[in-house]
Amino acid sequence: MSHEPIRLLRLIARLNVGGPAIHTTLLTHYMKERGYDTRLVAGVEERREGNMLYLAKEKGVEPIILPELGREIRPRRDWIAYKRICRIIEEFRPHILHTHTAKAGALGRLAAGKYGIPVVVHTFHGHVLKGEFGPIKSEVFRRIERYLAKWTDKLIFISETGRDELVAMRVAPPEKFAVVYVGLELEKFRDAKKSRGKIRAELGLAEEDFLVGMVARLASIKNHHEFLEAARRILPEYPKIHFALIGDGPARDTIVAKAAEMGIGPRLHFLGMREDMVQVHADLDLCVLTSKNEGLPVAFLEALSSGTPILGSDVGATRELRKPGFPVGLYALGNVDELVVGIIDAYEGREQYSTSGRESKDEIIRRFSIHRLVDDLDRLYRALLAEKGVSL
Repeated sequence: MSHEPIRLLRLIARLNVGGPAIHTTLLTHYMKERGYDTRLVAGVEERREGNMLYLAKEKGVEPIILPELGREIRPRRDWIAYKRICRIIEEFRPHILHTHTAKAGALGRLAAGKYGIPVVVHTFHGHVLKGEFGPIKSEVFRRIERYLAKWTDKLIFISETGRDELVAMRVAPPEKFAVVYVGLELEKFRDAKKSRGKIRAELGLAEEDFLVGMVARLASIKNHHEFLEAARRILPEYPKIHFALIGDGPARDTIVAKAAEMGIGPRLHFLGMREDMVQVHADLDLCVLTSKNEGLPVAFLEALSSGTPILGSDVGATRELRKPGFPVGLYALGNVDELVVGIIDAYEGREQYSTSGRESKDEIIRRFSIHRLVDDLDRLYRALLAEKGVSL
């Protein structure tokens, strides 16, 4: 007796370089191995964001690209994208629609309501419901999410911290949420330090030089100004410390101009978009994020899996990575003095941090593995289908 495979449609606004694109691409690949008939639909990235299509190709994933779908609100293009999503649903007839990111979550869930898709799931990888926009615009977005939650069987956040924030904003009651942590292919980072040296050689760094890197989109939400300001204060006093920005994005020109204005160019390195992230973390001595808002940063998980210490603004779920003996530092967003102290502390205690990094990587790789994520979602999907009385 043959069983009908579960048809799973996954929708994301864009496959720009970052955690959500990695997450959705890997899930599309690995859920196929669990017997799901799964498709990935994505929009297009903004200028200079770069994309993760190379990862999709590597994993044998062929996303359906909708040129009209993107991050920004553009009514005419959004309407066209909605109609194309509807056509895909009509043809594929999914048992499950799983949306990721705000725009895809809005258009996808509206279409799901029209077609009566049995199970609808939405993942928040972070949120812009507080802090990024003014109070009026933020409240409008919160009300939209409350409305969309009514069309959703389960809302997922990738951390307990984020879940609690959305419950406090009354997006949905606690029972509507599930916390499902990120899952990645982190095993490849375990021995990263064995390949240490390639990027450092490109930059002309000596072994004793200390490289502080920020792996992030060059965008206002990432708050690079605090990273640059910390560099400006540290560089004159510590000749062995260098800073590097890894990534690209719409704020690149502004950041480059600000760095030049500060006079920190010679020891601030712009590495641009990189696909060799194992090598990046092999050569970093400290990974820093100064973001105004985060979910659970992939850059930090990759760094810890490599044995590289991390230091981040106390936003999002970074705090959940702290455990006794783990090389995880926090500073209060906006307090550059604390950021400077944290970087200098990591530099002066680099041998101790290196030891603790080696000891913590095993737990990080286990807790945030792609196989654990696939297990979690497989159980969730099947439970939701059973609740809806869908038998396959």
